[in-house]
Amino acid sequence: LAWSEEQMTKFETSSAPVELMTAYMVARYTGPRRSDIVGLMRSHYDGTSLAIAGSKNQNPVVVPVHATLKVYLDAQPQTLYIIADALGRPVSPTLLTHKMREHLDSIGLVDLHLHGLRHTAGKALAEAGCSPHEIQAVLGHKTLQMVERYTKEANQKKLAGAAVIRMENRNKT
Repeated sequence: LAWSEEQMTKFETSSAPVELMTAYMVARYTGPRRSDIVGLMRSHYDGTSLAIAGSKNQNPVVVPVHATLKVYLDAQPQTLYIIADALGRPVSPTLLTHKMREHLDSIGLVDLHLHGLRHTAGKALAEAGCSPHEIQAVLGHKTLQMVERYTKEANQKKLAGAAVIRMENRNKT
């Protein structure tokens, strides 16, 4: 389930711990899986892109960082891991999920999950007019069928809009 703009604003203005906000920012703007988010090391970020392992399907990707994500990452402490606890240690996928669930519940976003930001990234790319192959290159999907699954909502809206415009234009002649 993709997050809405209102839901993202609510999260961004909450008092989320830094490891949750960092996981959110990386997920929102690059769309990796949870297991790839927690494994990101500072060396995977060169100031312009993130090298994401693609652990599920062994399909690594290098994704240029969105300007908003760059500003955020550049302002963070230079720890070994991008998602780190207060002592600079990596956060486990299970702990990240547990802490994210607690925080989302505490701010009334009970139906959302971290993985939904992967859908949000896919939807945002589709709404920006990216081709299925471009979206596949960012999200690291092996098949275009998976891209379709992640972009169905955005594509439906775009296709419905185009259909109505065609119908209106047909009636004008």
